[in-house]
Amino acid sequence: MTIRGLGHRNFLTEASWVLLISLFGLSGRGFGQTYDGFSYSRTSPGGVTITGYSGPGGAVSIPSSIPEVGTVIAIGSQAFESCGLSSVTIPNSVTNIGDDAFDFSSSLTNITIGDSVTSFGDLAFAACTSLSTVTIPNSVTSIGNVAFLGCTSLRAITVDPNNTAYSSLNGVLFNKSQSLLIQCPGGLAGAYTIPNSVTSIGDSAFQGCTSVASVTIPDGVTNIAYGAFDACTSLASLTIGNSVTSIGDGAFEFCTKLTSITIPNSVTSIGVMVFLGCSNMTSAYFQGNSPSSFGADAFGLTASSFTIYYPATATGWTTPTENGYRARPYNYTPSQQLPVLSLARSLGAVTLSFNGVGLGTNYQLQVSTDLSTWTNTGPAFTVNNATGVYPQPFAVRSSEQLFFRLVSP
Repeated sequence: MTIRGLGHRNFLTEASWVLLISLFGLSGRGFGQTYDGFSYSRTSPGGVTITGYSGPGGAVSIPSSIPEVGTVIAIGSQAFESCGLSSVTIPNSVTNIGDDAFDFSSSLTNITIGDSVTSFGDLAFAACTSLSTVTIPNSVTSIGNVAFLGCTSLRAITVDPNNTAYSSLNGVLFNKSQSLLIQCPGGLAGAYTIPNSVTSIGDSAFQGCTSVASVTIPDGVTNIAYGAFDACTSLASLTIGNSVTSIGDGAFEFCTKLTSITIPNSVTSIGVMVFLGCSNMTSAYFQGNSPSSFGADAFGLTASSFTIYYPATATGWTTPTENGYRARPYNYTPSQQLPVLSLARSLGAVTLSFNGVGLGTNYQLQVSTDLSTWTNTGPAFTVNNATGVYPQPFAVRSSEQLFFRLVSP
């Protein structure tokens, strides 16, 4: 017997047709045999992988075995992708959860993971936007890349304290020693200070954390990896510690609320598109020499007025442009523009403002009553914007005569 196949004069024997069907049944969601709404395939003698689900959804318990077939030991890639689950219980028989296994299950609010699971695949629970908490058992030794990416309601990732590979602190996922920050839950909001134990921030660790407003990176961190803070659209304040040497590709791209960034002199490598799409960023203050590696489009699609500022004594920089961006030393004063100190009086107080001062220059405000004797008032300060207002108004009586000046110590 022969069956006509694809193309002219192309035939398959009955045996090869059956083999082709069997191969399709072993891969891809929804193929193979079914039991109680679960598609499955045999993956080893006595072992079964769940490959798909066509049941009614809601609260689902995955079976630990398929009668007369074998024990359920794995959940295949995309097996429950976009399924209408509200909760799922993974039995203790399962040891592996595949790539994208539950991704885009937007109604999923609760996951119970069995105590035998040893590994999660990449994006295993990505875009489960209703999931608020998850607990990782002590059996897990491998978690794939961005397993919980896009879980925008996730407030905490909790790791069993007996786990030998991973740990958690304040809902954030780390390796056991907490030297590597692996993933921040997508629902984290407000200000976050990275623990002092951390030396590296992992790939996409904060990606899509759209409610994080402020991050402090301690001096112990040396590496900020690929996409670490990608699309943190509420991030308005960022402090980078003085030991960071490398900032990976796309690390802060599309952080649209960042207006300025200070990069410590320890940084020697800036990846490609690091600050791409930070559309409100007007300035980057480098505290040292030009990085030896400066990736393409590192500041692409920033504000039209974006300028790189660098110390006048630093090396490797060029003016008026650097890597295609406007660049100026700290003490740069535009041509024919002299520093101006202005006064405004209202309700018995004088407020000072300045314009055209040297960026990155230290200044001290002084006051005098006779233009002969000058006294320091307030602390010295470093100017990061050419125009500003001195933060402390001065109370005066109508009979007083005061003079003010800015001096560079």
